Amino acid sequence: MIPNALGSVLTPSAALLDAKGTVVVGASARDHMVTSPDDTAARFKRLMGTARSTSLRRKESGVLEVLATVRSTGEAKTLIIEDSPGAMTPEAIAKRFKELEKIKIHPREEAVNEALISRGTAAYENALGQRRNQIGMLLSTFHVARATHDKRHIAQTRARIEDNLKGLKSAGVLD
Repeated sequence: MIPNALGSVLTPSAALLDAKGTVVVGASARDHMVTSPDDTAARFKRLMGTARSTSLRRKESGVLEVLATVRSTGEAKTLIIEDSPGAMTPEAIAKRFKELEKIKIHPREEAVNEALISRGTAAYENALGQRRNQIGMLLSTFHVARATHDKRHIAQTRARIEDNLKGLKSAGVLD
């Protein structure tokens, strides 16, 4: 077992999204469940291996939107938590979310990610044997990275896969 930054070998499944937009995870987030229950979520590990996902987003208006999607059916559930319940009408909340929706781009919809998947898919379709398997693994790795919604992790994985595809092309394996 490898200890975490706090020296513990166990890290609680908890996340806190504070008013400044800072994400706190682990024991520190768990400790805030008492003082900031509306800003904290826990028990994400229970969803591992299931077809459900969860995300937390703090809106500028002091409203937290929790989204859960059942991947197998596509059914989405939304829970809205207000810092000051009743301070905003349901119409004002809906209007604010609609305004923010215009600037939100999911990682799977980013052009650079779509372009990599297109290049990778074309390479996969034109490859044979071990090379085909290698490209298939690269594409699978990228799909897993995109599912994390972590832009830094996605960018790092994308760069690594682009390097691999360039290497295959320079070796004359790909067109």
